[in-house]
Amino acid sequence: MSNKKYRSYAEFLAPFCMEYDKSLVVLLMEVPIEGLIVYLGSLGDYVFHQTMYAYVGATFDENVEKRRKSLWRWRKSHIEYFLSNPFIRITGRCCRPADDNLTIHNVAGRMRWYGVAVKGFEVYDCNCESHLVRVENIYGLLEELANLGFKCFLGNDALKNVGNEIIDFLNKRMKNAEKAYGLLYKQFFGSGERNDLSH
Repeated sequence: MSNKKYRSYAEFLAPFCMEYDKSLVVLLMEVPIEGLIVYLGSLGDYVFHQTMYAYVGATFDENVEKRRKSLWRWRKSHIEYFLSNPFIRITGRCCRPADDNLTIHNVAGRMRWYGVAVKGFEVYDCNCESHLVRVENIYGLLEELANLGFKCFLGNDALKNVGNEIIDFLNKRMKNAEKAYGLLYKQFFGSGERNDLSH
């Protein structure tokens, strides 16, 4: 087994919601290619549809002590695997302060009202079916998130005021994709997509 210790999903998500010390975060992401195959670590290769997806997580680890004692401390989070694919675009982020009245489990359940769960995604140490949903009603989902107290940043505002770690992560995956896919990647995104801040 590798001794490499990956950051938890909470550490990965923290730069997305710097407005609060502890927050819940929902990421809205677009898969622009039908049948896109993404490697998700413990879930293996997964085929995604050409549509919107929503993911819920937190910028703090509710089960940090349990995770430290488990094998998952050597695992890269599913959301980091997912966003490492250069074709997936972040189209929105929604944040709200964390409190005892609303948990990731609650939000994940509400999200399933507006889509289909990707079973097993990021449920290492909770009883949720999934933290990722294939969205079928984006307007209903956005209204629900607003009712739950989330503040959403969409389109060109999605990546404004996020931490430099996220910008570096997205720009690195883009450069790696240009090396791997070459002309195909450039033709797909066009010259205007070279900077992830424009997504």
